Amino acid sequence: MVLATLYHRDRPFDQSFLDFFDGQLRPVLVETGAAPLACLKTEHAENTFPALPVRVGENVFVWFARFPSQAELDSHLHRLERSDRWRDHLQPALSTMLDSPPQQLRLAPTARSLLS
Repeated sequence: MVLATLYHRDRPFDQSFLDFFDGQLRPVLVETGAAPLACLKTEHAENTFPALPVRVGENVFVWFARFPSQAELDSHLHRLERSDRWRDHLQPALSTMLDSPPQQLRLAPTARSLLS
């Protein structure tokens, strides 16, 4: 299982947010069993390949984590909810930086995926 977590806001994700994610959020995510595989943010550049439509005017930061099973993913989410540091400090701080609650997508790699 792969968990994709998306954050949205009305302005680009700047270095201050990236430092917050790496310095504050990432350690708690790793501690609760979700080591980020990759973190990506919106690239604000002109689309020079019009055959591939690109949405403009959006600011998104997404991180991915892989889990051996649905049970391991559920265990991570449970441990995160029970973390005092997450619940009392990090989640409130994160929510002030975002326009909406995080969106979580649960993905299952296909048989040909390099992640399976």
